[in-house]
Amino acid sequence: MSAVKWILGAVAVAVCTLVAWKLSEKFRVRQKFYGDFYLFNKRMCEEMNFTRNTLPDVLGSFTAQPPFQTVLNDYRRTLDERLPFSCGELWFLGEEEKRSAEEYFSSLGKTDAHTQLAYLRSCEGKLKELAEKTLSERKKYGTMYIKLGLLTGIAVLILIL
Repeated sequence: MSAVKWILGAVAVAVCTLVAWKLSEKFRVRQKFYGDFYLFNKRMCEEMNFTRNTLPDVLGSFTAQPPFQTVLNDYRRTLDERLPFSCGELWFLGEEEKRSAEEYFSSLGKTDAHTQLAYLRSCEGKLKELAEKTLSERKKYGTMYIKLGLLTGIAVLILIL
């Protein structure tokens, strides 16, 4: 009987930790997204200043991690098909953040180079701040969720024994 309790307890610890890890995923994905968004904005500023490649060329040459790369691929597809761009499927962003990202992408390539560069530079500070904020949230809340899940699993183990 004691071995069964230990097995159930170990399963409880594993399940609680896994659930906590899944709950902390939002913080990991947000950090990746805003980190890549900031790098993309810097790249766009460099392109506008020096090389002046076309927007599809810049989109095609920039590689990012999955959450932001998916957004870039969707944006490129909407440009090719002349459809409106939407960030509605980004579950890890709030409504205001989605609107801000949609506004950013809808303004790309719509104005002259000088105005475009001024807009990109105005976004740079905000994106850098968001990248740093999401990194600190990931460090703080991401690990906190996992630790709480582990502690909850240990508490269930103690209750089972």
